[in-house]
Order: sequence, then C-alpha cells, then structure tokens
Amino acid sequence: LSYPGLVCDKLYKVSVVETRDYFFTMSTAAHELGHNLGAEHDGEGNATA
Repeated sequence: LSYPGLVCDKLYKVSVVETRDYFFTMSTAAHELGHNLGAEHDGEGNATA
C-alpha cells in the first residue's frame, strides 16, 4: 500500500509491504517506492515508462 506522489507529505509519506517471500518483498517495496515518488503504472494516466 502506498500513496502516489506523497513522499514529502506529513500524513501520507508511508508504504506498507508485507509478505513471506523475500524476493517478492523487495520487488514490491521497490514498486511501492516508485508510487511514493509519483510514478504510475504503464498505460495509466500520463505514464511514459
């Protein structure tokens, strides 16, 4: 869970990742960090990646 583009927001600057698989945890954490930094999924909104 993360809030897109709110990494500097005092209330919503958080991501939560919970899983039992180490690789999946790291992959998901990186994915959610991207959302915190304002990135969207490919094909959504103004995403160009």
